[in-house]
Amino acid sequence: MRIARTEYIKGELPAVFIPALLTATTFGALFSVEVLESIVIFSLLYVTGFMINSVADREIDLKYSTFKSSIGKAAGELGDRKILAMIGLQITVGLALTVDLAGRIGNPWLVPLALGGLFLGLAYSAAPFAFKTRGVAAHAVSLSLSAFTVPFLFLYIAARGSLDAAGVLLVGSFSVTAYSLEYANQAYDFTEDLRAGVATPAVRMGLRRSVRFAFRLCAVSLPLLVFSMAYLALARPAVTLAAGDVGRPLIALGAVAAVVAGYFLPLRGLARIAGAAKAETTDSEKLVAVVHKECNYSLWQAAGVSGLASFALAVFMVSASTTGSLTAAAEQGFGFDGSTAGQVSFDSGLPIADLSGAVVGLAAAPHLPERAVILVELTLAGERTPYRTAVAPLTLPGEGASTAFAFPGLALRMGGVTTARLTLLVDAGLSGAAETAAATMELSLRPS
Repeated sequence: MRIARTEYIKGELPAVFIPALLTATTFGALFSVEVLESIVIFSLLYVTGFMINSVADREIDLKYSTFKSSIGKAAGELGDRKILAMIGLQITVGLALTVDLAGRIGNPWLVPLALGGLFLGLAYSAAPFAFKTRGVAAHAVSLSLSAFTVPFLFLYIAARGSLDAAGVLLVGSFSVTAYSLEYANQAYDFTEDLRAGVATPAVRMGLRRSVRFAFRLCAVSLPLLVFSMAYLALARPAVTLAAGDVGRPLIALGAVAAVVAGYFLPLRGLARIAGAAKAETTDSEKLVAVVHKECNYSLWQAAGVSGLASFALAVFMVSASTTGSLTAAAEQGFGFDGSTAGQVSFDSGLPIADLSGAVVGLAAAPHLPERAVILVELTLAGERTPYRTAVAPLTLPGEGASTAFAFPGLALRMGGVTTARLTLLVDAGLSGAAETAAATMELSLRPS
């Protein structure tokens, strides 16, 4: 537990649900197999970077006067072989689940994304790469991508199925903000790193310059993070439908409030450290003491992520409420009329069925997209799995009107009665795809 850096759990736990909260429109989607599997994968692969770091830096950690000495002791008690075996097992299981998840959502890019993030996470500390000490640019790229960008992208794609512009903007701004806090965390070990010859950015740039850079980077990235959160929320049709023209500014103000509340603590700490750095003329022990007093990296990350998670939860609740209302309206507003029937005939000795009928508008369903589909599933008596499916587009009728549909020439199987299940699917989630069942009926088809 020590080498896996469990003190970061309080910050990572709400973070893993943020992508799902921002993309899901129902509780079923929020707790889907795909979302839960992505969280398991994240949990297995993310901590391998901390674990390999405990092996690579064990001797150095033992010399530290900070909490890192306990990490070195824990690594020594476990031994390199046991830690590496645990890492190997976690990678094997995590990648196997990644392949399964990529197949589930039909997005093979999840596999190279996970492999890239895993490589950067391990190579950050491990030889021969050791990006941690290869320079400021190498440190920034390897750590920001492996710790923030890739995991967030992975979870976002797993929850949504694909990546959109709003997601890219959010992940990018969040990564820059989170990395700015990591700069202060690097400064926390400035004295020990300098003495041990570990060329972290704080050592290369100097303590005063690095902490002032961290504050400026955070101050610049936070407005971008506010914009990206508001932009993503307003890019969700369910949110804009619920808010209306009057409520859209309130959504933007909610994003401002969430980011300010979440990042007030770390920004205040960075400001105090940067102010102390400006007052000092050298990288003095006094400045190091200020860093130790003000910097609580795990708490900073937890506070910032909690602010974002609260806004993401509000977005989800609005989306789920809107989707629920549209679903209820669709279930009450449409049905199959009495003309819906199926006729069985034979073509070259093989049974075929012609299904036809109409969907009738029973009540008004405002704001529901007009495009819908009729799904037909043919299942042989005694079996559970349909042996044939067919779909046809349909325009939803208004109240008191009807829209006809037809499925001519559906090939049937011999051997018993076939049940034709017809389902009207509507776009209650406002996702552009008709996936919500609004009405169903069944027909019995008997070849004879």
